[in-house]
Parts: sequence; C-alpha cells; structure tokens
Amino acid sequence: TMQMDEGMDTGDVLLCRKTPIGIDEVGPDLWDRLARMGAELVVETLDRLDEITPQEQYHAGATHAPPLKKADGVLDWSWTARRVHDLVRGTNPWPSGQTTFRGQPFKVHRTRLLPEVAGQPGVVLEAGTRVVVGTGSGSVELVRVQAPNKARQDAADWANGVRLQVGEVLGG
Repeated sequence: TMQMDEGMDTGDVLLCRKTPIGIDEVGPDLWDRLARMGAELVVETLDRLDEITPQEQYHAGATHAPPLKKADGVLDWSWTARRVHDLVRGTNPWPSGQTTFRGQPFKVHRTRLLPEVAGQPGVVLEAGTRVVVGTGSGSVELVRVQAPNKARQDAADWANGVRLQVGEVLGG
C-alpha cells in the first residue's frame, strides 16, 4: 500500500508484501491471488495507519511496462523450454502464446516444462495422452490450446481431434 502523490505510483510505501510466482502459475491465477493479498494488506494498513512510518520508494528500480500487443505473444520454438513456457504464462489470457499449425494460427494457453526431453524446435515429440513439442533446449508439454474459431481445450483432446502425428511441426 502506498500514499498518493502527484506522480504515477510514486508515493511513499506504507506496507509491502512479497510473494513468489509459481513455475506453472498463469496471469489469471496470479491476479486472483494478488487480489486476495491486496485486500488483506489494505485492511492491515488501515488497522495500523497510526503506527506506520511511510518509506520512500526505490525509484531507480522502477520500470515502465507498456501494454501488451498481439505480437508480444508470438512463440519462437528455438528459444529454451523455460522461455517458451514463461512467454505462454505471461501472455495468458491475452494475447496468449501464438504459433501456427498446418498453416493456420494456433494459440497455446498453458504449458508444462519438460527440460529433460530433447527434440528439434517446434517438432511434435509425443502426440497421445500428452502433447510434447521440442524447443531450442528441452521441450514443453502443451496443456491448453485453441485452434482457429474453436474454444480452448485440453491439448490431448485437440491432438486426438486433428489426428496429430509425431514429427509434425508447430510454427513452421
């Protein structure tokens, strides 16, 4: 919590809480968790307002984050598995991870890291009960995906519906 001043998010800090971000946590999950934490912190701030000593913010550590653009979600399968996974997590729910499949736009909403599974970037390594795609280093399991003009769905259900084959390429 912070005091208001003339600048944008530049007032003195009253109370602060930190929280780790889970390895598979996506935007909506984090948003919900932070909303609960924020509400609790507001109540605590109001309860302790008379005893809190405001602290100046560390302005040198602040950065401007521009709004996301659709292009910010484009996946590059030559990246490491961690970078692909983090881009998907960070762009969920919008613009989401974006690639192509069979020449059509294709969205990736959730992945799981598989750094120990090696394969060629964008190449489907498994296409059964799980869908695994190679990256520049390691691979990711596709968990939730969305084909054009379709609803989001589990990747295994999508793979079954399109008769996905090992060796097919995403983004190619």
